[in-house]
Parts: sequence; structure tokens; C-alpha cells
Amino acid sequence: MERDGETCRYCGSKDGPFHIDHVMPWSRGGSNDAGNLVVACSTCNIEKSDRTPEEMGWHTLPIKRVPKLVKQPKASDPNWMQFASQSELEDLGRLAVEVEEIKTAQSLDLRDRGKIRARCIRRMRRLKGKS
Repeated sequence: MERDGETCRYCGSKDGPFHIDHVMPWSRGGSNDAGNLVVACSTCNIEKSDRTPEEMGWHTLPIKRVPKLVKQPKASDPNWMQFASQSELEDLGRLAVEVEEIKTAQSLDLRDRGKIRARCIRRMRRLKGKS
């Protein structure tokens, strides 16, 4: 939230509540990387749903400031806070991320992508063999 100045990156609203939104929706292969996450007001987040800003005819407002990130916890720490700024730590106490749930989701995502890729390669080879 600090990076986006507690401002909706779609409409510029400073009135919360705010949500963290995936620019490229998670349901469509979007990542949890900071470059794919923005602050969105409830109205924009609900209206956007699982579409991209381009599909909505929207654009994201520029980032106003880059926050100073706190020291990264060790990867083995089950409560890692990769993107927590100092003010978020002070306001929220801590940002807990369920590492095992994320690892499971990523593993399933990679497995499913691998299966789709393998089917496409087989299909491509069959089509090339027919020509």
C-alpha cells in the first residue's frame, strides 16, 4: 500500500477500503510479483473482476513513490514478509503469508501448465506429421 500511496491505481481514489489487485488476474496466470500487484479501491476491484485493465479500457496510474523495504526474513521463516514496508509492519504488526499454501498452489499451477504444454506439443507433432 505504501508504494501506491494508499491510492487506487485505477481511478486515483484515496477513499478505502483498499484491496491488493492482480493486474493480470491470478485466475489467468498472473503472478504475485510486486510488478503485477497494485492497490485498488473496492469499487474498481469488484468491477474489474478477472479482467485486465486493458480489457476494461483502463490504465494504471504511475507509481508515486517507491517504499523502503524492511530487511528480508530468511526463506525458511514460515512467516516471511517479502514486500512489507516499515509502516505496514507498524500498522499491521506483521504480514503473515501461509508459505505452504502458496507452495501448493504454485506446484499445482506448474503441474497443470506442464500438462497443457505436453498436450500442445503432442498435438503440434501430430499436425506436423500429417502435412
